[in-house]
Amino acid sequence: MKNLILISTLIFSTMAQGGPPVSQNPPITIPLPSTEKKVKPKKVKQRKPTAVILDARPFFEYSLNHGETAQPIRWEDYMLEPDLTVMAHKLRALGIAPDSEVLVMGDGVSGHGEEGRIAWMLKYLGVHKIKLTTFAEYKGRKNSYERRDNWAPPVWVPKADEAMRIKLSEIEKNTDITLIDTRSPEEFSKGHIDGAISIFWKDFVNGDIKKLLTDKKVDLKKEIVFYDEGGIGAAYAAYVTADNGFPSRFYDGGYNEWKNGKTK
Repeated sequence: MKNLILISTLIFSTMAQGGPPVSQNPPITIPLPSTEKKVKPKKVKQRKPTAVILDARPFFEYSLNHGETAQPIRWEDYMLEPDLTVMAHKLRALGIAPDSEVLVMGDGVSGHGEEGRIAWMLKYLGVHKIKLTTFAEYKGRKNSYERRDNWAPPVWVPKADEAMRIKLSEIEKNTDITLIDTRSPEEFSKGHIDGAISIFWKDFVNGDIKKLLTDKKVDLKKEIVFYDEGGIGAAYAAYVTADNGFPSRFYDGGYNEWKNGKTK
């Protein structure tokens, strides 16, 4: 009976104090081995150098088939305006800056040399990282190039290289140049600038430029001046000749300007 009373007294005493004493130490957590596999961080591939890709073929051909990132360009929209800044603004809208890598495609010997005319114009305005190709060649390697979308370079002012051009007055005075008529042999036979040599512009496509010029007895120590009537094929020949390291200039006035000047 005394034991029963003692137990009851202890129970009531514990309840009155708010229950058994609680430990002040935090619970111990035992870490369990993780069942998740460790994922290695993926290597980020370096982006290939971006390039502005221009399709200089006639717009109808472009509309039928073109590269995914290629942008159409018409050489007629880039005539040599008095204010070259206007031309630079147009090029900037295509993502072109002086330090841009630019790939210009055309139809090669099947076309009229539009890609060469665009390439010459870009170099004249101060863009130097230019490559020429044909649409057929581009289709096989188009994944080697990427284009920056929704990106435009800062405003830039063109620094025209006037040494790439020549005017009629200089042609008439300068005897230390070689004139090359890039029209067809048939057109050349109907009339040409006095003393000019006939080399069709298509001969400059994918050919050995040095051999082509030496075979035609062109003095490589003199400046070579290219001309035609429309200013397309001659610009192509002038561009690739200069690109191969030979001094060349483009007479954009052409045979018509020379002939009209002679008749006045």
